[in-house]
Amino acid sequence: MGQAAHHYLIFETRGGFCGITWNNVGITRFQLPAKSAEGAQRMLLRRAPGAKPGTPTPEVAEAVAAVKRYFEGKETDFSMFRLDLGEQDPFFERIYAAARRVGWGRTTTYGALAKDSAPDRRPRAMSARRWRRIRWR
Repeated sequence: MGQAAHHYLIFETRGGFCGITWNNVGITRFQLPAKSAEGAQRMLLRRAPGAKPGTPTPEVAEAVAAVKRYFEGKETDFSMFRLDLGEQDPFFERIYAAARRVGWGRTTTYGALAKDSAPDRRPRAMSARRWRRIRWR
């Protein structure tokens, strides 16, 4: 995430209270729904401790609107949003890209993502130990 200033917003959806952090590069973290705004904020700030409340950029505001549509059950595509994943191993960058290609209403497995990201590697060889090293932002 570098030294860029991080901002965050907690917002309500039909699924609960979500949170999002961003910097001048892109979205850095998304917090899945919590029962309360305080709970969402607490979980979000555990992973983004230096983030400050902020007014969303137009792109972040559109991401928030997309999340709200998603929790209303509407087909939603998040692939157009810029992300700042920080420094990642090229393999894990491919994993993130593959995960973003999973279509609306579809599910997948880690093994399928790994195979799509590195067809020459065996998914078992890319064990959960390596999967845990991904920096979930």
